[in-house]
Amino acid sequence: MDDQEMLDLFWSQKRFVMAHWDQGAGMCAPSSPVLHGGRERRVSSNVLIYPDLEDPSGAREREQNSENKSRETGDNRFLSRFGEGSLAQRGLLVVSLIAALTAISMVLLSLYLQNNSHLDTIYKERDGLSLNLSHIMADIENQKEYTRVLGRNLSSLLDTISSIQEQTLPKLIKNQTETHQEIEKQGQLYHMELQRSLLLTQRMENISRSYLLISQESPLLQNCQRRDQVTVCPFCSAGWQFFDPSCYLLSAQTKNWQESLHWCRKQGAHLVVIDRQEEQEFLQKMVKTSSWIGLSDRDVEGQWQWVDGTPYNSTPKFWFQKQPDNLGNEDCAVLLPGSMWNDDKCRKLYSSVCEYKAGELRLPVHSLHDDLLDP
Repeated sequence: MDDQEMLDLFWSQKRFVMAHWDQGAGMCAPSSPVLHGGRERRVSSNVLIYPDLEDPSGAREREQNSENKSRETGDNRFLSRFGEGSLAQRGLLVVSLIAALTAISMVLLSLYLQNNSHLDTIYKERDGLSLNLSHIMADIENQKEYTRVLGRNLSSLLDTISSIQEQTLPKLIKNQTETHQEIEKQGQLYHMELQRSLLLTQRMENISRSYLLISQESPLLQNCQRRDQVTVCPFCSAGWQFFDPSCYLLSAQTKNWQESLHWCRKQGAHLVVIDRQEEQEFLQKMVKTSSWIGLSDRDVEGQWQWVDGTPYNSTPKFWFQKQPDNLGNEDCAVLLPGSMWNDDKCRKLYSSVCEYKAGELRLPVHSLHDDLLDP
């Protein structure tokens, strides 16, 4: 309810009270010309009280004047009428007036409460908007600060890029130029070395056509000796041990004497023939178990023979004391590790020692360095 509606309600209550007052006053003094004149005056003034009902299109100023004039006339008439009524009528009028004022007060109170609640809502919304606004302003400030930081970083980055372009880039270009020059120089040196290598290769090919090239680590050069005007290099097959002038091999499997004889022949050798003291001492260290040697009297008892035909009586003898004794028909000789010879049964299984004469490589007398020669 707006202000205009409240004003209309107030005046409608007042007109109600005035109408009841006029009825009571007419019954008490209907022939009073003064009152009649007053009533006429009130009736005529009723037209002035509501000018908006008869002339809605009138000016605002005329309405205000007419309303003020009507209020003054009505108030005077109300006061004059109020004094002329009976006590009951006066009480009724007072009650009506109080009821009207109470109704107006209730309406005003309701409006006040509504407006107050509305204002509270508005204040809360305003506070919420203010808080949001403060947050927005804070975000804006943060964004401004972030923008300033980005601006400073961008400026620093641009300065760094500019410094690189002004200082580092020329150095890089210079280094690149120097690198290219060094590469070209190394390329020239490489081509020169390549040409030298080709010449050296051609020379080596020419030398290889005239000479046999042997590595210094080759087994062929391990036992070389100078003899008169030539260098002699005895050599053995892989796995064989050299002891001048022969090569020796100890079998890994045990066999009887006859089988051992055939196995050594398959290796291109024969059972060992011991014909000197130094060879006996070498073999004593070499063998680790009892091993057959190339000596037997299988054909004629007591007539010992070497397998390569070497005369038995022309070589030194290395029998144990009181051997051979032919105890139980023992016809084959066996070498005990670190010891002497013994005759034994030929069917027994022992290791065997094979022997063949070492090969010889003959070279010009000064073809090898002295460090490669045996003393």
